[in-house]
Order: sequence, then structure tokens, then C-alpha cells
Amino acid sequence: MKDGRLVQVVASSRGGGATHMLSLSAGLAARSHTVAAAMPSDGGNVHAEDFRQSGVGFVDLGGENESTGSRIRCLSQAFRELKPTLVHAHGSRAALWCRIALRLSGRDTAELICSIHGFATPFYAWPRRLLQSGAMKWVGSGAGAVVACCEAEREALIDAGMAPPDRIVAVPYGIDLKPFLALGQAERVRARAALQAGQEDDIVLMICRLDRPRDFETLLAAFARIADDRPTARLWLVGDGPQRGDVEAMSAGAGQQDRVRLWGFRRDVDAFYAAADVYVLMSWGWEGLPISVIEAQASARPVVVTDAGGSAEGIDPGETGLLVPRRDVSATAAALRTLIDDREHARRMGAAGRRRCEEKFALEHMITRFEELYADARTD
Repeated sequence: MKDGRLVQVVASSRGGGATHMLSLSAGLAARSHTVAAAMPSDGGNVHAEDFRQSGVGFVDLGGENESTGSRIRCLSQAFRELKPTLVHAHGSRAALWCRIALRLSGRDTAELICSIHGFATPFYAWPRRLLQSGAMKWVGSGAGAVVACCEAEREALIDAGMAPPDRIVAVPYGIDLKPFLALGQAERVRARAALQAGQEDDIVLMICRLDRPRDFETLLAAFARIADDRPTARLWLVGDGPQRGDVEAMSAGAGQQDRVRLWGFRRDVDAFYAAADVYVLMSWGWEGLPISVIEAQASARPVVVTDAGGSAEGIDPGETGLLVPRRDVSATAAALRTLIDDREHARRMGAAGRRRCEEKFALEHMITRFEELYADARTD
């Protein structure tokens, strides 16, 4: 790709898709590829300056209230000016925008690659599911490759007929592990002091957007069960989103508002991993390969995740974390209780998770895999 022009596009600055696009873009730029990123400035966890500081060109697709039509027109103009040879769309909305914008800009010759970060279409209600499925098949028909972040998502995309099976590939996420591998006991003590937590508190952490498909109801019910006889138990939720009011109401209804803390969006997530004892991610529906689960394991934290989508591929069940059925309060409470009460077991799981991340989820591995994928797209 060093002799081509690559544009990466995501439909929102919120969540894992934007985080992944930033890591990929920055990693490619560090290897001397010419990369630009297009993204709305809609108040998420990834900012325009993050790209610019990494040597990645940036195209602003408008603020939070910008219309879809305006974003597509802006993207089309960017394609005319940048003349990309390859466009990599992240998420189903961005993929649809890119397919339309490439036609409007007259850049149909550019290769289109689509990454689907959590395949939500099968969980939509009728008729939205039908419309979304049709749109995704149209996008897939014009894409050189459709990229899943895990094997579970790849199988779901094949079952949905989004593209021919030989054009649907799985490329697991990779992240910059260094900030998380550096976390140890000294960082734990400092982080707890800075975040005003007791050094003896038992902190359960979840970092996510407060929106579907996260299962806050199951998490809060499970936490209430273990908190009854553990006065030091605390639940921290980092992130924001449309369900924040619902989470606050559920917490108050369970009488846990003094034990549950909502921190909102934070960019210093490494401090929260350092402070936590157990990481948890609850989902009732679709799931790709959660980046936060990788970060937590790299931080040497044991994890509890729902058996949804690719979450099971993010851990080694029984070795680096515990897998629980969807919407199972009893199983979730039992898993949390096990890791809080047996600190040596939790420590061994955390150490195993850190080793696994170094082997499977290093950023360099992912960058190399995408370089190979881009090269194949350009020679097909």
C-alpha cells in the first residue's frame, strides 16, 4: 500500500470502531503508508487530534447534529480531492456511506474494504432488519473484502449472505499493549489514590458505551447479590450513552447507588484497569471482539464476559476469564464472587491473560495482516 492512497472511514467517534480505526491508521502511518481518516466530530472517545498527532490526515464529517446526506456529500468531496486507491470503511453505516460516496465522486475504481464491528442486523426488529440486510448485501457486492473481527462474526456474515464466503475474512483486533503491560502493583496503589478509592475495596469494572447491547440489568442484579455480604464491593462503569439514566435508575432501585459509580467518558482508561480487581462485560445481543476485554487482560485483570458473539474468542475460558450465559444473573454473580473471593485464582487468570494478549493481540500482528489484505485487494 505504500504506493497507494488509503482512506479509512468510520460513522462515529464513539466506541470500539473508532478506537480500532485510530490504532490501525496510526500503525500504518508509522510504517510509511499514506493514510487519511474520515470521521464525524460527534463528541466520542476518539478525536481529530489523535489522528493528526499520529501523522494521519483527517477529514471532519461534521458535528453531532449533521445529517446523513451532508456526511455523504462531505465524504464524496473528500474522495474527489484525495483520489484514494483504497477505502476501508469501519462499521455498516460507514460502509453504506462509502459505497454511495464513491459513486457520487466518480471514484468507483477505488477498492472498497468493509470491516463490520459487531454484526447487529439479525437483532433488529422487522422491517428494519430486512432493509438493513438489503443495504449490507448491496455494500458487500461491491466490496473487495468484508472483514470480521472474529470467527463468530465471520460465520454470522456468511450466514446472512453479505458477500461470497471467500471474500469474508476474519482479522482479530490488535492494540498497543505497552500502556497496559506496564501496569503493576505500584500503578494500582497510585490509581486508587487518584480515583479516591479505598485500597481494600473490591472493584468490578466495566468500560463501554451505555447503550445496546450492553446488559446493565443483569450486571446490576448480579452485583447486588454479591454486594450484600461484601461491604467493600464497588462497581465502576466508565463510558456514557443514551442508557445512562436507565442505569442510574436501576442502581437506585436496587439500593446500590452508593456502591455503583458512573464515571462518564474517560481517556485515562489505563488508570481504571490499574485500579480494578475484576473486569466484566455483559451483553444480551450482538458482540464483535471487545477491545476492552483485550485491554483488561493485557492489564493482568481477570475478566467475566457474556457468551455473546466473539466475546468467547477474546478470552481463554477458565484460564484467563470466565464465560457466563446471556442474561443469567446467578451465573454472573457466581463468577464475580469466585474472582473476588479467591485472589490467588484471580491473579493467575490475570497473568495468563496478559501472556495471551502478547501472543494474539499485539498491534503489530494486526497491522501486518491488514497490509497483506490491502495488497491482495490491489492485485485481484
